[in-house]
Amino acid sequence: MIDPDDLAGARPFIHVPVSTEEFEQAKPVELLLLGKAFIKAYYGELRPFWASMAGEGEPITHNPKGDEWKQTFTAKELAKNSNEYEALADLSDDAFRLVLRRAYRAHTKTAVGKLIGQGTRLRIEDRREKKDAAKQAAQ
Repeated sequence: MIDPDDLAGARPFIHVPVSTEEFEQAKPVELLLLGKAFIKAYYGELRPFWASMAGEGEPITHNPKGDEWKQTFTAKELAKNSNEYEALADLSDDAFRLVLRRAYRAHTKTAVGKLIGQGTRLRIEDRREKKDAAKQAAQ
């Protein structure tokens, strides 16, 4: 075996990582591709959250932003329990949420923020309609 100290002054010594812990962090493009594959693999479990955010489905937390965070934690658990998506599970919660947002937009050409905005508007309209109906019923 060659001692790296013997190579002083020679070309730089290339180190081969001993374990995956020495690997570089995944680049955003790689994470996006992994996020897209994750969404395809688990779309059935994730769709109710997007539908709720958009105001199409049953409310999960009664708040579109809350639905997004609930989806993030649920999806992260799915990633932790799979062998293919461990790199996603190792991300912080906020970074994981952003990967999901970008991957959803890459698949649908619709930003999650637009879903949340629509869901918020629809919930406000529903509350107003219920309030108006209650006023009319009281009269």
